[in-house]
Amino acid sequence: MNKLEANADHFTTDRARMAYIENCLAGTASDTIDPYVSNDHPDPVTTSDGLLDLIWHEWHDPNRLEVAKDEYNELEMKSGSDDYIEFKNNFVRLAGKVHKPKSEWIDEFRRKLHSSFVTAMMPAFLAPDATFESIAKYGQSIARNFAQSRQRREARKDRKPVAGAKKNA
Repeated sequence: MNKLEANADHFTTDRARMAYIENCLAGTASDTIDPYVSNDHPDPVTTSDGLLDLIWHEWHDPNRLEVAKDEYNELEMKSGSDDYIEFKNNFVRLAGKVHKPKSEWIDEFRRKLHSSFVTAMMPAFLAPDATFESIAKYGQSIARNFAQSRQRREARKDRKPVAGAKKNA
């Protein structure tokens, strides 16, 4: 359901629906549509359905499924990546776009993680009651632990020995 349907009582005429659609557009989209809603255009758009059709034809990507499949196939969490949540959200978004059955998400997700992350997450993957959601949540904890470890290593590496300081035996 879209806003035009949900608030049909606010858009009682087709002209009101067209005005709402036009007001939602900005920038290039608005510039592209403006000539078509002008009365002096050779083939003007005169209905809200016509305007929605025009918008659809101008910006609909007929290859969107193939593009999503390519993105999904290329998606992987690289070693040293800090943004687990971004990776997980991209996985969910793309799995939905390519209509991947949710029953396959756990195996696919594991396949796309880097090996040290998979190793750290094995308890979640092997849990008898594992769901994608429980695994994803466990992954957030692992990502936080990895980030903290990396920060500690970098802090130790950045420390410089103090001149004249004695080393502990």
